[in-house]
Amino acid sequence: MAEKLWTIPNALSLYRLAAAPAIALCLVLGRERWFVALFTISLLTDVADGWIARRFNLHTKIGARLDSFADLLTCIVGVWGVVRFHWPDISPRPRATAFFIFLATYCLLMLTGLIKFRRQPSLHTYGFKIAAYLQSACFLTVFTLGFNAPFYYFTLAWGSLACLEEVAILLVLKEPRSDVKGIYWVLKERGGSP
Repeated sequence: MAEKLWTIPNALSLYRLAAAPAIALCLVLGRERWFVALFTISLLTDVADGWIARRFNLHTKIGARLDSFADLLTCIVGVWGVVRFHWPDISPRPRATAFFIFLATYCLLMLTGLIKFRRQPSLHTYGFKIAAYLQSACFLTVFTLGFNAPFYYFTLAWGSLACLEEVAILLVLKEPRSDVKGIYWVLKERGGSP
């Protein structure tokens, strides 16, 4: 058990869990530069833990759950940061509507996992991984280069579709699973029509 818990990917996920309160403190104090620096490190460790786990075959069930919980906290402080420091960029009605649609699909995903399996989902589908990369790039763009509306809309649309795909997968699965490629593969495994 100790060997499975103490891996480099799990340590990186634990870092993100520990960093979330510090990032939240930066938000409360209005320290945008510190927020961006710490949040960027969290994004990089998220990329690193997944890559290391895949490259060195360090996948564990506890690691998938740690990563998912760290992702949730990182998403919460990221959304809070955008609202705290860049709300005027996203407050016009169509932008805010897209933002709230994405948040609604994300909440639907979390609720579906909690209701069906009594736990947060940790599917890590291809679509969701791409969504995370897009969101990270969009975040960094907003805080470094400025708001880019087409990229913003594309990122939120992709993220919403990735959430809905994971909801569909949760509805199809009979038991909780981690590291699912996507709905196509789940249906193929079940002998259904992908």
